[in-house]
Amino acid sequence: MNKKWFTIFGIGLILGAMIIAGLLLLNSAKHETPPTEKDVRNISIGIRNISQSKDSTGLSIITYSLITSPFQYDDLILVKINVKNEDNNELYHSFSKKEIGDHILLANDKDETEISLSFSLEKPFPKTGFIHQLSFISNGRAILPFTIEGGEISTENLT
Repeated sequence: MNKKWFTIFGIGLILGAMIIAGLLLLNSAKHETPPTEKDVRNISIGIRNISQSKDSTGLSIITYSLITSPFQYDDLILVKINVKNEDNNELYHSFSKKEIGDHILLANDKDETEISLSFSLEKPFPKTGFIHQLSFISNGRAILPFTIEGGEISTENLT
């Protein structure tokens, strides 16, 4: 008989605790949903001030400014820029982290980052043009390395 009462008391205690926990959950203050953070991988890319010249060997030198949204504020580090054929993704030139760091300007008044780039190329140019692939790593955020594409250069403007 003692074992029966001990079992009933234990079940009653568990049910009582569940009822109290349910009442506490119903009456507790609801937490507001946290504000959604912007996606730091959403970076715009544009081209400005494109020009072309020839060097002494006959190669065409393409000089321009690559304009992006200010990724430095989001603890991102630009580690590589690839210039590729827009059609077949053939790599024409790759800029390393050191090359990029030497030519990066942060324009605070326009809320953009400007990177001065220049590369040599033999003719003929690709028919469709060039596209840029930017590779980023995070400095302090839990984000995997990622790449974005954009900043098309049309070869119609180049002679």
